[in-house]
Amino acid sequence: MPVRKASRPQQAWVPAGGRGGVDAASANNPAAEQQEGRGIGLMAKLQAYSVQETGMDTVEANHALGFSTDGRDFALPVAILNNLAITRVRLLSNNPQKSRALIDAGIDVDLVSCEVAPTPHSFAYLKTKGEKMGHALSFRAGEHKDSMK
Repeated sequence: MPVRKASRPQQAWVPAGGRGGVDAASANNPAAEQQEGRGIGLMAKLQAYSVQETGMDTVEANHALGFSTDGRDFALPVAILNNLAITRVRLLSNNPQKSRALIDAGIDVDLVSCEVAPTPHSFAYLKTKGEKMGHALSFRAGEHKDSMK
């Protein structure tokens, strides 16, 4: 099915239920691109998990395997939004690279944080994403700080 060029600027929207769409008059049509393991692929991500078991964090494991911190390319989602003449989106993410790619393409971004409270199992991973990848994470005081040991 060919992609239609929108005749008027539209806004992407995410209703309270959390499913994305093009506009309120259309069916839900979220635009998402699957890029497993921050762009390194599923098999390499599984290798990175194995390396992480030696004590490296997610960024160090990617580097040890010869990959960048985040190898994703957001050109396709930008092209889709541009083709649909979408000029404003509500982005559910803590990743500054995602919002920067859209902003650099001239798309207005309403950034909505997707943060959840860390658990003892996720704290170190989330801390790495915040410190080494610039993700917007708040870590409320006292939440699993003992798991940093």
